[in-house]
Amino acid sequence: MLVGLTGNFGTGKSTVLELFRVLGAVTVSADEVVHRLLGLDAIKEAL
Repeated sequence: MLVGLTGNFGTGKSTVLELFRVLGAVTVSADEVVHRLLGLDAIKEAL
């Protein structure tokens, strides 16, 4: 099963994502991906 979790700011998406993780689901957080990318020197230089 593939589930997409969306919503506005402050609606609890991160909390629900963590609950999915605790229950054993494999998850991907777009926020975490972006934070990691923005930490890369090559990305910083491109901006």
